[in-house]
Amino acid sequence: MKLITRSAFIVSLLFIARILSGCFNYPCSEEVYYFDFTEVSTTNLDNSGMWPIESQTDTMKMSAVAFQVNVTGDFPFLGNANQGMQDFGFSSAKAFSKTNCPMFYGANSRIDEISIVTLFKINGNIPANSDVSHLFLCTRNTGLYNSELYIPLNQIYPLINHVYEDYPEIQFQVFLKTKVEADSAKFQINIKLANNSVLTDTTSLIVIK
Repeated sequence: MKLITRSAFIVSLLFIARILSGCFNYPCSEEVYYFDFTEVSTTNLDNSGMWPIESQTDTMKMSAVAFQVNVTGDFPFLGNANQGMQDFGFSSAKAFSKTNCPMFYGANSRIDEISIVTLFKINGNIPANSDVSHLFLCTRNTGLYNSELYIPLNQIYPLINHVYEDYPEIQFQVFLKTKVEADSAKFQINIKLANNSVLTDTTSLIVIK
């Protein structure tokens, strides 16, 4: 009997909570919050199969060198986005909004240039410290089933300089078109922003098999 009473009490609380949440269900905000890019990082990809996936090793085939590039920024102060919740004593940004409302972020300085430099010799025609940006194709799609066409690296800017949903970050994948004829490879990625600052990262040492 006590179990039935307790269950009925819990159901009643859930019903009341649903009614109250419906009373404060405001539309999603379309306000854009601006941030600064602060870091670039890379993740090795296994491009030897049908779809590129995150690699668990630093070993790649000579004709399947690929990695993912992440350009991330600082989270801006959300300001008015949290004001309504603070007024009512709520800390959750979704307390009075529709479920899964996205947050929109815009970069203060867009990405003006992406360059990739090989730190090791690739073959007899491409020595160490060469700019090999033109030898990479890229795609913005980072899902398991990559449905986007590959494009030259210098054509990606219109696809990445826009408003970002939920997180201040850009992700794209790059694929080397030529074979690496050396035993190992390593690359430096340079991201030049519109304010003339440059973010840089290097890949891990890639062992060619």
